[in-house]
Amino acid sequence: MGRSQYADEHLTTQVRNTAGLLLIALALQLPVTLTTAPHPAIAGANILFHLFCIGLSVYLAHQHRALCLPRFILCLSFLSFLCCSVFIWRNDVYTQHFLLVGAMTSGFLFHRTEQALQYGWTLLFGLAFLTIEAMYIFPPDSAIGWVRFSNSVTLTLTTFAIVYTLGKMNIQRWRQVRATYEKTRAAMAKIVPEEPIPEIAACGVGDRIRLPQVCVLFADLAGFQKLSASYDDDALVSILDALYHEFDSLAHDAGVTRLKTNGDEYMAATGLSQRSPGTAEQQCMAMSTFAQALLQGFQRVAAQLTLPCHIRIGIACGPVTAGILGRQRPTLDIWGKTVNLASELEHTATLNSILIDQQMYNHVINNKLFLLRPRVVSTKTGPASAWCLTAALRYKTR
Repeated sequence: MGRSQYADEHLTTQVRNTAGLLLIALALQLPVTLTTAPHPAIAGANILFHLFCIGLSVYLAHQHRALCLPRFILCLSFLSFLCCSVFIWRNDVYTQHFLLVGAMTSGFLFHRTEQALQYGWTLLFGLAFLTIEAMYIFPPDSAIGWVRFSNSVTLTLTTFAIVYTLGKMNIQRWRQVRATYEKTRAAMAKIVPEEPIPEIAACGVGDRIRLPQVCVLFADLAGFQKLSASYDDDALVSILDALYHEFDSLAHDAGVTRLKTNGDEYMAATGLSQRSPGTAEQQCMAMSTFAQALLQGFQRVAAQLTLPCHIRIGIACGPVTAGILGRQRPTLDIWGKTVNLASELEHTATLNSILIDQQMYNHVINNKLFLLRPRVVSTKTGPASAWCLTAALRYKTR
């Protein structure tokens, strides 16, 4: 949910709650009004009509209509009910003071970008209160009348000041919340993939989820450690940075998510982002295409930098467990038999080759873009069928 949607939902809840409290208050007023009002029929009709109007605002808010209409009905109903009640009762029973409650309440029903509307309703409630007060006081018979009107003006100005202060505090608090949100979003962007699937987006630190279909790839640079004899540490880091920059660009184009690197080992997967293909066959095709592009991209960079090393790639397909691990520096990771198999296939693959498992083979066997040669590899759980994947057509990479 975006910030704007969250703010709208919060204000809608405020409107519903405020309208609900008004409905209860008016319902409680009804029996008292019918027995004590000077004109019971008119007073009762006033309450029933405004009960209907406020109930309508609650209904519209529950229907998730545009917020402006139920909010307008709510504010206008409260204002008109109090003004009508003053004229029905005629005697000064201080009903008009509830208009200041309306002025205060209006400060909580508007978004921070709607200050003009907020202050407009506050001013309207305040002017209505002063007008009714003036009707009862003027012309003042004694100094008490002037004192009362002075107190009314002071009370109105104090209400305005409170609403203004609360508005400024709300803006300041919203800026702090937005700053915290941006920091959290930036931190989460480093943990979860771009456009994560809903299961991962809802995953908190320490949570674990089961994903039924993921393609996992491990790529290792064979002979890279020997480069330390010819290059210093800064040069080695620059070489890795150039390679991983190329790998990440290819992964982004293929809808593959880079999970992590461990020295000269690169790990990626499909099925973690909404950018990944949906079906198992589509994921396997995307990962196979990415692996071919990865192999060619490495060979091109290695030729440009004259690197005397090679790459081995292993891919496995199947269910995995995913989760965000670590408290101080949380990271997204996956594990399970599928991950272990992909790692073993990478260690077993020959130089500059791609080795895939049986599940991957079942999904790409009918595709004419790839050539598949069978192999039997030894794993920790015993012998397993594997297939060496090569491209029937040469893929173009940047």
